[in-house]
Amino acid sequence: MIFLLAAIFIGLIVGLILSYVAFEELEYGREYFHLAKRMIMLLFFIAAGVLFLMKSLYFLGAMFLVVSIVILYLELVAHYELTKLDLLYYLFFLGVYFILFYNGMQKEESEILVSLIFLYGVPVGTLLHLSYIEYQTRKEERKKKVKKRRVNV
Repeated sequence: MIFLLAAIFIGLIVGLILSYVAFEELEYGREYFHLAKRMIMLLFFIAAGVLFLMKSLYFLGAMFLVVSIVILYLELVAHYELTKLDLLYYLFFLGVYFILFYNGMQKEESEILVSLIFLYGVPVGTLLHLSYIEYQTRKEERKKKVKKRRVNV
């Protein structure tokens, strides 16, 4: 169990490491990282929905379906902007995993969800670092503009 939880969070770390190693390719690969994130999210929703049905958790499955539709809608409206919602989605995936785990999920089923959460963490970690870099760049540009105004006045 602990190994599986560690594997989930290692996905974010791998994504951060990937962003440091392949820094020059990040800007060109942004679209593909978003696409990968969305495809993995969709696969997770399908796998978890099937598991809810297999375990006869119909009420939880219905709630999961509603939340999944809302998350997919928010993700499609995001227009390739990494928001803090991605980390909230990550926590939602963990919550779904624990609900299914404590309702008798088998080891093979658990490994499928853990691997999907791990894979979701890789593009999220990479995009988090990219958004941090862009934030720092905008911050430095604002400082330069303020400094230029002070010199001109």
